[in-house]
Amino acid sequence: MAKYTPMIQQYLTIKQDYQDAFLFFRLGDFYEMFFEDAKLASKILEITLTGRDGGTDDRIPMCGIPYHSADTYISKLIDQGYKVAICEQVEDPKAAKGVVKREVVRVITPGTLMEGKVIDSKGNNYIGSVIEIDGRIGLSVSDITTGEFYATDSFEEIDDLMNELNQYQPTELVIEKNTFENYKSSFNQIDTTVTVIEEDSFYSEKNYYQIIKDQFSDLDLKSLSRVLMISSGQLLSYLHKTQQKKLEHFNQLQLYDSKKFMTLDQFSKRNLELIQTSRDQNKKGSLLWLLDQTETAMGSRLLRRWLEKPLLSINAIEERLAIVEELFNDSLLAADLSDQLSQIYDIERLISKVTYGNATPRDLYNLRKSLERVPDIYQLINESKTSYIKKLVSKIDLCQDIAALIEQSIQDDPPISSKDGGVIKRGYDKKLDSYYLASTEGKEWLQNLERRERELTGIKSLKVGFNKVFGYYIEVTKSNLSQVPGDRYIRKQTLANSERYITEELKAKEAIILEAEEKMLDLEYKIFTTIREKIATQNKRLQSLAHDLAMIDVLLSFAKISSKYGYVKPNINQEGKLQIEEGRHPVIEAVQNGQPFIPNDTFLDQEYDQILLITGPNMAGKSTYMRQVALIVIMAQIGCFVPAKMANIGITDRIFTRIGAGDDLTSGQSTFMVEMLETKQAITQATSNSLILLDEIGRGTSTYDGMALAQAIIQYIHDHVKAKTLFSTHYHELTSITNDFPRMKNIHVSVIEKDGKVIFLHKIKEGKADKSYGIHVAELAGMPHEVVESAKKILKELESKNIINNTDNIQKKVQGFSDDIAQGNLQLELFNNSSSTKQNLEDSEEKLYKKIANEIKALDLLNLTPMEGFQFLYDIQKRLRK
Repeated sequence: MAKYTPMIQQYLTIKQDYQDAFLFFRLGDFYEMFFEDAKLASKILEITLTGRDGGTDDRIPMCGIPYHSADTYISKLIDQGYKVAICEQVEDPKAAKGVVKREVVRVITPGTLMEGKVIDSKGNNYIGSVIEIDGRIGLSVSDITTGEFYATDSFEEIDDLMNELNQYQPTELVIEKNTFENYKSSFNQIDTTVTVIEEDSFYSEKNYYQIIKDQFSDLDLKSLSRVLMISSGQLLSYLHKTQQKKLEHFNQLQLYDSKKFMTLDQFSKRNLELIQTSRDQNKKGSLLWLLDQTETAMGSRLLRRWLEKPLLSINAIEERLAIVEELFNDSLLAADLSDQLSQIYDIERLISKVTYGNATPRDLYNLRKSLERVPDIYQLINESKTSYIKKLVSKIDLCQDIAALIEQSIQDDPPISSKDGGVIKRGYDKKLDSYYLASTEGKEWLQNLERRERELTGIKSLKVGFNKVFGYYIEVTKSNLSQVPGDRYIRKQTLANSERYITEELKAKEAIILEAEEKMLDLEYKIFTTIREKIATQNKRLQSLAHDLAMIDVLLSFAKISSKYGYVKPNINQEGKLQIEEGRHPVIEAVQNGQPFIPNDTFLDQEYDQILLITGPNMAGKSTYMRQVALIVIMAQIGCFVPAKMANIGITDRIFTRIGAGDDLTSGQSTFMVEMLETKQAITQATSNSLILLDEIGRGTSTYDGMALAQAIIQYIHDHVKAKTLFSTHYHELTSITNDFPRMKNIHVSVIEKDGKVIFLHKIKEGKADKSYGIHVAELAGMPHEVVESAKKILKELESKNIINNTDNIQKKVQGFSDDIAQGNLQLELFNNSSSTKQNLEDSEEKLYKKIANEIKALDLLNLTPMEGFQFLYDIQKRLRK
């Protein structure tokens, strides 16, 4: 092994325990990196790679960053999924014998970053922990910046866990090794930093129990299942190990059952554009963007949590709606509350910084300014004619003792740094005041000394100055040196144009002044940290207040947006009825710049109108109509008014959507495969209380295959799932099957033709569309005139040959296909990949041959066109090959 210098040996010893992180090694005013860390960091951070002697013949690669600007560089590394271990000097270099002692004081990971550009002020930065024990999966999630800590184990399979993780979108996931190996393919699809851990003395079940007991003293440990105890303990252990301190701001372990909230899988969130748009992943244009009229960052974060977890409890929904209604009806109260809330800082993150020990004087001042607004909010609500919102704030803790403590102790508009002075108010601490007085009087004495020496020496340009190297001095320019009193002035420093002197009197006063200033800074910092620690002990009260203010903020946001766009209070029912009169798409309506949105009615239930089959041309508004129904349901179940004339919303447990087309290039799946996977998710996981939206299913394959799949899926939903369903299609042949399904109805988007042009009315009417208008849509899209005219001629030729109008013949063939699919003979294997499927195929092979033989016998060859005959033969061959 190479012989390195003691300092490099120290670096290598520490680095050995942090192989998965960049080691920021403190040397003076810089954090240095060496060896491979330096090579990689220099590229990522775009800083110069240098080298230094380390005891070997070759220079060691090295790069460094100033410690005072490290946050910017750390954020850049974290943003790319790396970890950073902060290694500090833990003893005074002046007192050190040999190499200064250094230790890692904190490991910063994507899930433990406290601040910086990576942290979204209006979003959470979650870190999760997963473990499977005896077939049960436990999930624990926390946000170190806010003190939230959640845990649940209500998962029957890995897909349920993935859906729940999709709600949180953690930046880091801590997974026990065996659990990771069992579900590696699923975890690798998540866009997060995965940290795999193995059991040791730190990560052990016994240790987990004690950590949870110490962290959450009020928690009844009997309420924790074993899998929850381990997942929560695993996460806490990881946080303790990386942060090197107790996390005082984690006060409550919130256990919940994910089944008590509406489930929205990743496909539905993306297709409905709840949080961001599907095209460019921007917040603008999403439902969150529309509804977020909050005044505080903590309100914005709560709104997002509500939007991703709509309620299933009618009572809870109606409580929210009642408060929104009161604020909706009292515009003056709403305006006054908005004004007060706009002056409140992010109390959740401020108290986390206080408890964590890195809050600045400016943070405490902002906390005080926020708390000073709370009594006004309380008074506004209590003096109003409301009842539900009064109940919400009836037990609110105003925390005015904390505001008073900060007001008495911390200067108004203080500096950011807590170590440079000017933080503590005069009169708060007598000893500090005495140092301040000594320092102030000393500086006044210096001013008098300058005036007196000018008079005594006659040197009008004489100055009394100070620098950190030489202390206080008297400066005289060279042109006036003849007037310097040699008996009193002692030369201290020679400059190009002047000389600096000191006197015995000035030297004595300097010692008094500097001692006072040094002690004043030390004492002031000590007083500040004591105040910060006092406030930290009240973090539970402050967190509760922050949550109450966030709730008011979100419900107020609902009232403001409802008033602006004329939304109505929905009625919530348990009967499964979904009745919407003149419903509108909330986001499209908002971005149309005053242009009227064409409203439409919807009625779905589980007895008569379970499935609505929607036909009509592309671009007519089928997808918009489907999305608006889902968004109205979601808005109602988070407690917001909805864009409609009237809405009677049945509690919906899950929403499944398949809207839009796109390949999943990362997993190598085609558009059609993605379509089938999303459809499978819907029809295999939906219940009778779910809402399914399927748009143009089957378009990614041949006509007959597509129609057969579409019909088989409709039949399966109708007969087995019984979920309320909106099913749009361009296969007009499917409209005839409504006669076979009693709970299915045809509706269409109406259009009119005028002077050979098609006009979209965007109005939903009962009955089926008469044709698809595909060529008209191509013309609207700006297709070259030659292409459009050629298409019209080809269409006429096909119609004259009766190839595309013989719907009865086609429908019979499609029915044959869909029967096979419904019985598990063909593409149903996409939905059911069990071993029983193969057995079903073998058992039904003989029946299939007989069925094909009967179809051939019944075929009317004399009235069959050559194209139809070829297609029929091709389909037989395809069925036999399968």
